[in-house]
Amino acid sequence: PFSLPETVTSGIVSQTQRTIQAPNSYYIPDAIQTDAAINPGNSGGPLLNADGQVLGLNDQIETDAQNSATGEGQNAGIGFATPSNEDQRIAQQLIAGKTVQHAFLGIATRQPTGQQLLSTQKSTGVTITTVETGGPAAKAGLQVDDVITKINGTPVTSYDQLISVIARYNPGQTVTLTVLRAGQTKQVKVTFANRPPGNAN
Repeated sequence: PFSLPETVTSGIVSQTQRTIQAPNSYYIPDAIQTDAAINPGNSGGPLLNADGQVLGLNDQIETDAQNSATGEGQNAGIGFATPSNEDQRIAQQLIAGKTVQHAFLGIATRQPTGQQLLSTQKSTGVTITTVETGGPAAKAGLQVDDVITKINGTPVTSYDQLISVIARYNPGQTVTLTVLRAGQTKQVKVTFANRPPGNAN
């Protein structure tokens, strides 16, 4: 951090399964939230537990003030690390010369922020706000205002959980979505595509 090598900070892991935004505008699920100091230059450094095991790679900080020259904000006490199991999975694909692929549904949803998170954790599902033309969701017949409540039987009660469950699958896999539409429950089969450049789920 700030060109100071071998810097170590300590802090508390206060939450897991956070969702953070990647530079390509997609969202990374299952991030680990910590108040260990993470400043510009820390990105990619390991987040360790007391036994020296790597929990994840420090990736982002929450800030509302950015340096106009670098686009980087200062530490505000809330940082995020990507989970080590996902980091390892992707690294192994890259080392093997493969192109990393991610499951793609082709929808946009209402992403809760701030105080909204407290109420949406108890909601019955995730409401679709946009269906991408030609995407897997559109081909399966999903519609705006459909509410996704389960994926292959796994309950989905929040935006973060939706992103996390989708990330468990690979392009080409078919799942059954439980959807509420106009008060009726429907079972919809969807085959995930490979995620293209863009900013949908």
